[in-house]
Amino acid sequence: MLNKRILTLIKREVKAKMMTKGFIISIILVPILFIIIMSLPTLLMSYEREGLVKMEIISDSEEIISNLENVFVNDNYIKDTTLAFSFKVMNRETFDKHIKETKQKILDEKLTAIIFIPNEALQNKVIEYYSITPNTIVKESILRSMINKVLTGTYLDEKNLTEEEVMFVQSYVGIKGFLISKDETVTEANYGNTILSYIFSLMLYAGLLMMGSFLMQSVIEEKSSRIVEVILSSATSTELMTAKIIGYAFTGFVQMFIWTIPLMLLASSTLFALPPEIMVSISISQILYFLLNFLFGLLIFMGLFAAVGATCDNPQDAQSAMWPVMILIIIPFFISMALMKDPLNPVAQISSLLPFASIIVMPARIAVIDVPLWQLLLSIGVNIATLLLIFPLAGKIYKIGILKTGKKASFKEMIKWVRVK
Repeated sequence: MLNKRILTLIKREVKAKMMTKGFIISIILVPILFIIIMSLPTLLMSYEREGLVKMEIISDSEEIISNLENVFVNDNYIKDTTLAFSFKVMNRETFDKHIKETKQKILDEKLTAIIFIPNEALQNKVIEYYSITPNTIVKESILRSMINKVLTGTYLDEKNLTEEEVMFVQSYVGIKGFLISKDETVTEANYGNTILSYIFSLMLYAGLLMMGSFLMQSVIEEKSSRIVEVILSSATSTELMTAKIIGYAFTGFVQMFIWTIPLMLLASSTLFALPPEIMVSISISQILYFLLNFLFGLLIFMGLFAAVGATCDNPQDAQSAMWPVMILIIIPFFISMALMKDPLNPVAQISSLLPFASIIVMPARIAVIDVPLWQLLLSIGVNIATLLLIFPLAGKIYKIGILKTGKKASFKEMIKWVRVK
């Protein structure tokens, strides 16, 4: 039960963490970092090196080269890019000599690549790509599409098809996805909730690691400076650990609550209109479950990080000692990333009901699919059971380790501490 000493210690921990510039700045900076982390891969993939993409397209068929020039020159996309093409007709023997003569240009990056399209490609659609980076073809999807269009058109010219028939054969199948859920209406699927699942996972991952490392550093600092001995003269180790965990959990929860306010506004208001392709379907109950799950995660992992900090005398020892706890966060995070590709993945379904893993995986699941109520209740029950198990074990390690100095406690020593009654 909470007593006056614990409440005083909680007030001390909250004041020491929340009433700082660092905490206020982190509320603003961390969401910005999330956006950067999510946007950076897309920006890097879309980055184009201006004026450096030069290619030679060569074939032993005059018909293929003629059709290629016609398609590439008339295509609007090609006009708007920095891709520069030159077209040549050569037989295989002449081409082999040309490769040897042009090799140095490719090595000096004066020429990006040479593409050879043999006449046999009309039957097997196999072309050759010569470059210093053959496995990362520049504009691969566009080149593949354009060349495929030419080869298919050249092949079909002999079949006496109309222009409309040729265009239909060359076109790709368009797939419209429709979401089947418990709602009566069937809606067209988009990427909004997949992005939301990613955001949930990243916020849980970053929030747990950040607050856990802060708590662990605080424990180590108090232990190494002997401040803890002064505090323990007026409070028990259990009271101190409880106050620390609750104080940091409260701080982390307030921070996460602030971060989720935009999502709450999105769920409860029609004032925010997103593009149809990224429209998010989210309810207040889902956000509340996310916050509840995060609170469970904070209490569980704060206990583990506090125990780790109590066994170490310096940050260097803590870096290696905290890995077992970090793995309990990292593995579920990667599982949640994988379930975005296949939400019905059995590994994701099972892990969302397992201790530690459910904290991150279940919120990611509820963002993309309808999860049965019994699974949500079971996940909450698992988290409660994990919390009730971890607290006493972490308390025993903290109680003995916080006053033990000299060296980092070994795993065997911690097992003995846990067995002490």
